[in-house]
Amino acid sequence: MFTNPEHRTPAIDSTANGTMAQVIGNKEDLESLTADVASVVALARMAAKRAWEGSTHHHSGERWFGAAASASGETHIADRIGAGDAGAEAGLLIVDAGNDDWGTWTQVLGSCDTPIDSGSATHFDFHRIIIHAAENTAQRYMIQIALQEDAPDDDPDTSDIYTEFEVLSRGPGATSGIQPSPFQAERVTAGTKVWMRTRAPDQNTSTLSFYIGIHEYTDPDT
Repeated sequence: MFTNPEHRTPAIDSTANGTMAQVIGNKEDLESLTADVASVVALARMAAKRAWEGSTHHHSGERWFGAAASASGETHIADRIGAGDAGAEAGLLIVDAGNDDWGTWTQVLGSCDTPIDSGSATHFDFHRIIIHAAENTAQRYMIQIALQEDAPDDDPDTSDIYTEFEVLSRGPGATSGIQPSPFQAERVTAGTKVWMRTRAPDQNTSTLSFYIGIHEYTDPDT
């Protein structure tokens, strides 16, 4: 095919076009905050997605879980509260502290317990717990939650996906009256298992009975 030399792109224009491509970007751009790596469009796309995630986090329905009526291995651990027939609703989940030490890791959400909303959600945030009863009154309870395939061997480290916080039991007797406690955890894919353990300083075992709350959503890039 004949090509008119006069119609070829001058070298200086080729360089300019290449620079423009770096600014405009394309779908291969990484979500980098480094100005000399990411394009303006890539950064704008990332900002839009983060804004969407923030909006979804605050404007989506919660789903609450308790102990499954018929648990199965590590796949089905929890039922959604109110989903069962009368007298067969989800029970309270329970973890027990050790002897002035951490108790054993206890699974509180199975691999088939999410997604719950018609099976369409791709991710969930595990973000709240409501404790209905504590074995000891006016007791500090340290709580660790791991969101991953297997429970940590012992103390979680950088290879684990986990969060930790503390609650204080209140009220007379064994009923604590603790209000829903919000906490921060990483977003994980639907089907991720969740493990939990507690520690009650100066106590030789001490149980917490509770329900857990999550919210689900679908990632726009999936």
